[in-house]
Amino acid sequence: MKMYVSIGGTEEDNFEDNSGFIDDENKDEEVESEEEEDEGEEDNSDRLPENSYLKTYFEDLQARLARGKCPAEYERGTFWIEPLNPFFALKNGRPVNTLYQPRVFLWLPHYLLESGLNNKVKNLKCHKCKSSLEIKGFNKDPHARRIVDLSSYFYLMSTRYRCSSKTCPTTLNAHNHEIIEQLPLELQMEFPAILTANFCVSKTVADLLRPCMQNSVGP
Repeated sequence: MKMYVSIGGTEEDNFEDNSGFIDDENKDEEVESEEEEDEGEEDNSDRLPENSYLKTYFEDLQARLARGKCPAEYERGTFWIEPLNPFFALKNGRPVNTLYQPRVFLWLPHYLLESGLNNKVKNLKCHKCKSSLEIKGFNKDPHARRIVDLSSYFYLMSTRYRCSSKTCPTTLNAHNHEIIEQLPLELQMEFPAILTANFCVSKTVADLLRPCMQNSVGP
């Protein structure tokens, strides 16, 4: 069985810039987004229905993260947004929709590296022209990648970067391997999933699948 594995897909996504990440003087440049060369776009199967609760939840989450401050989760020493247990979620008149909130892994490595001037991220370079990368915003369709775990699933939410060179149109997701390979090894090890073009699994699931594939176990 041949299995294609990479960090970052090649599927098509619809990207909508988040102005909370971009300085006012750079807003006009966003109009030219159709000329940019996107790499590692998101999987169509992760897209959510227009009126779904999860879509509203992710949009609210991205609005909070776009304020330009280090996420409160990072300040607490975790990458995870964990939902309430059902017992507590339904107390005090909370809406039943609260039960649909999934685990979310926040992958925003620029907050964990030293930031440069003018929204540029130090130590992260464009893999094509070696110019500095700058923060572009969040993916909007889908908002996050769904990762299959052992007993449930979680979502991977990451930011997007673009090359700061005026002559290079490259944009990248923070979970692309071109980005992850530039990070310190101890930060790379925190990345929780194996991403393919059409499917994503946690590293825990991948570790269980490995001996099955090595020993030709299958249907």
